[in-house]
Amino acid sequence: MKKIIFFGLFIAFFKTTYAQRICSSTFNAAQVQITDNARYQRYIQMEQFISDYRNSISGGNGRLINANSLIIIPVVVHILHGGESIGVGRNISVAQI
Repeated sequence: MKKIIFFGLFIAFFKTTYAQRICSSTFNAAQVQITDNARYQRYIQMEQFISDYRNSISGGNGRLINANSLIIIPVVVHILHGGESIGVGRNISVAQI
């Protein structure tokens, strides 16, 4: 019985460590540029937009921080509602957010 438990734990551990070696979310820009140039151009435009946004907020120093030393954290809030007008029911107003 001990051998079966040990073997089961060994397989579970091995599978977990093996799964962590390969990351499917890694973006290989050089490969995408060769295979899908339109996707690569969208990626470059997105990176340029983010860079421009950060520079416009930070004054060129690369940090999202203003003159009052407040760090700005961009946040997106999704409100799920049943079609009510803003401020009624579950469709809360911007002030409540």
